[in-house]
Amino acid sequence: MNNLKSIIDTTAIVLLLSLFIIQLPAAIASSYLIGLLFLAFSISSFELKSKYVQAYVLLLIFCLPAATTFNHGLTPLFYLIFSPSIAFFVIHFTGNTLEHVVNVLRNVFLAYILFVAAVLFFNWGEPEPFGAIFYWSSTNGIPAYLIILNIAYSIAYFLKYNRLPVIAAALTTIVAFFGIGRGSIVCGSLVLLLSIFVNLFVVKSKQDMALAPKIALILLIPALTLIYNHADLISRQYEMIAEGSKFEQGVLDVHRGYMLSDYLDKLDALSLFIGTSYEGTSIDLYYRGNPHNSYIRVHSFFGLFALFAVFAPLFLMLLSHKDRTQTIIIFLLVTVALIRAATEPILFPTPLDFFYIMYFVLYFRFARQKNDPFMRSA
Repeated sequence: MNNLKSIIDTTAIVLLLSLFIIQLPAAIASSYLIGLLFLAFSISSFELKSKYVQAYVLLLIFCLPAATTFNHGLTPLFYLIFSPSIAFFVIHFTGNTLEHVVNVLRNVFLAYILFVAAVLFFNWGEPEPFGAIFYWSSTNGIPAYLIILNIAYSIAYFLKYNRLPVIAAALTTIVAFFGIGRGSIVCGSLVLLLSIFVNLFVVKSKQDMALAPKIALILLIPALTLIYNHADLISRQYEMIAEGSKFEQGVLDVHRGYMLSDYLDKLDALSLFIGTSYEGTSIDLYYRGNPHNSYIRVHSFFGLFALFAVFAPLFLMLLSHKDRTQTIIIFLLVTVALIRAATEPILFPTPLDFFYIMYFVLYFRFARQKNDPFMRSA
């Protein structure tokens, strides 16, 4: 029964991700039906707590005025109506044991990595292999979505095993380099460095502390030999990667800066609270209505209250009575996701909100209280 449930949950989340990766309106809309189907099949055992209903009603009250300006047609109303299905799916899924959640997220992560491997195999030699999947989608998407997934997996894994999954973080970083996007490379590297630091110096994982010197020793000699024998080639390859990944333009993207500046300049006293359209800005004129920023998007759709709602769970984490170490580590992981969302509209609202909501549900449901005994080291 547990294996069947694991297969069903894995399939549902993989399907949700797949529909979002396609990046067509019909596919994205269909992804929200998954939550509705889960709710329909589990309605007899699903306990809908009043606090969830109250939170949604409050969100609806404050976001509805912005949505009914129809600055973006019916799209904001669609998200207001159907986003609860994503939240219900998260609540239902995280109602299982933490072990089940970790195993399912691991399965989803591995399925994603296999998908990436297949894409690289069939598009090897392409200047932007991920951009060759669908001509209408950005090459930045594939690694960006993986970062959001990897952070959810890392949070669940950390709460279960008191260490972070370094191998998953390393694979995510490698995928980010193939995606040649600055934002994903930076964020993937941040998760990897944080994972290594936490495992070795914060939780002092016995497993990682024992493996680290051995792995370093095994890799050191061939790495030094390779660098010595092929120094010129490595230097040229590094320059090509830097150019291909757009780092030669700097870490900060001037174009995204223009879009943000244009949008802020358009705001007045009223639109500050209820948002405004992209009409007349560079977002509309040059970037086909894509603000390349999740925060511009959520403010334009739903106004200032929705933007506040995005960050409110972070403040609730800091005010909670959960263990400080777990709180800080999970806070930093979520912050990386928020940094990535600043350069791509991958969240707020999208089907990937499934993972963003999961970050906090996992934390408040499974993080230990301050006075709990320290979990055993892995």
